[in-house]
Amino acid sequence: MIAARLWDFADLSDLMIAAIYARKSTKQNGVTNEAKSVARQIEHSTVDAKRKGWTVADEHVYVDDGISGAEFANRPAFVRMMSALKPRAPFQALVMSEESRLRMVPVRGFEPRSRG
Repeated sequence: MIAARLWDFADLSDLMIAAIYARKSTKQNGVTNEAKSVARQIEHSTVDAKRKGWTVADEHVYVDDGISGAEFANRPAFVRMMSALKPRAPFQALVMSEESRLRMVPVRGFEPRSRG
C-alpha cells in the first residue's frame, strides 16, 4: 500500500484526513481479477489508513474503473481529486494500492511511502 503525504506534519496522525484513489486499468497482464478490483483496492487502502489512525470520508474515495493510467483528461475521479486540491486540499494524505494507480510515471509533489 502506498501512502503519499501532501505536506509534512510532525506526528498528527490522529488528525490526518486521508483520501483513497483506486483505478483499474483496462489491461493488467499477470494480475488476477481479485487483485486488480477497485473494491479490493479501496478495502485494503481503508484498512491501511485506519491502521495509521487516519480518517477517510466517503467523499474522499476517488475511483476510476476500467481506465488506462495514460488517460488523464478521461479519468473523472482523478480530475475531481486534483480539482479538490485547490484552493486548499481537504485531505492530508493519499492512499492507493500502488503508485501506478495514480499514473504510470511518478507524480511530482507526492511523497510515496510504502506500507509499514
